[in-house]
Amino acid sequence: MVFNNEELFSSCSGRSLPGYELTKETYEQVWDSLTKWIKATFEGKSQGVNIPHFLKITWAGGKLGAKKSEERADLGGRASSEGVGVARPHVCLSEYFIQQYGIRYRKPAELPEAKCEEINFAKLAINYSENLKKDVITTAFKRMVSAIGEAIREGKEVEISFGVGRLFGRRQHATFLMESQYLPDGVSMKSASTSHPFSSPSKLHSAHSAESSRLTSQSSRSSQRPPKSSARPIK
Repeated sequence: MVFNNEELFSSCSGRSLPGYELTKETYEQVWDSLTKWIKATFEGKSQGVNIPHFLKITWAGGKLGAKKSEERADLGGRASSEGVGVARPHVCLSEYFIQQYGIRYRKPAELPEAKCEEINFAKLAINYSENLKKDVITTAFKRMVSAIGEAIREGKEVEISFGVGRLFGRRQHATFLMESQYLPDGVSMKSASTSHPFSSPSKLHSAHSAESSRLTSQSSRSSQRPPKSSARPIK
């Protein structure tokens, strides 16, 4: 069984915060607020995101030292005909996360990086959640990061979507692949949409088709929910 987003939310549910019951739906909403923030920062601001003690997703390489107008064009992933001098997605797990969970991870080469916005739980609560409180988001998020780390340490098959890409794990190894729409033209990079770092090609189509159908269904259900918090006060 693949430890995916659905399994992540289920494994964390039932653990309460003083005064609140954190349900599976709570964890879904917290993760949704995270992916909304990542997309808004990565797409809208052409900046990266930094989640201390976990990971960083940003743009790197290209003409990051160029003038503002040229820099924004590069960060948007616009490639020249030769695919040279183009900023590309750059993801790195933190040293703390790697050591804490005994993860085998090959770090990408160091390159000039775009400015990164650090995660702000109050901002996620106010701007990207359905009336969730900062304390609820903070606690739920930290529990999910811990659950992801434990799943990788235990050698499970892991595939967690972050909206812009996916974190894969198997036998204590981990890697991150971006979704195809975030890869600039002319640059040779594997995408989470068409590749799997730990699976044979014969298994790719059925696995990704099933996961895509599940995420589409989940997104449809989420859009039909009334905007309310599922972190229920405990009486």
